[in-house]
Amino acid sequence: MGRTVKELLATLDADELTYWIAARKMGVLDDDKALRDVVDHAGANVCATLVNLNRARGSNPVSVADFLLFSERPERDDPPQEVVEEKMRLVMGGRVKHKNETS
Repeated sequence: MGRTVKELLATLDADELTYWIAARKMGVLDDDKALRDVVDHAGANVCATLVNLNRARGSNPVSVADFLLFSERPERDDPPQEVVEEKMRLVMGGRVKHKNETS
């Protein structure tokens, strides 16, 4: 992160730390990935999210792989919905609810 522990403690709150931990667990910060691939995947994720949020009712969702510029496009093998929801819970700090959950 390019900062000392003292600087991080002074500027990093619990929410931001949760996001960094979730990103690490999801593999976004892997040292083995080239920066270009990480940025490509992050941009593709944003695009896919925006399209899926605004798609017509009943239409098929798009995949992150549909928006990748540099990476090889894998065969479409979407993870189970439960896996996607759990990753979103990690990224959003537990603030994502299932459709059948109430406040």
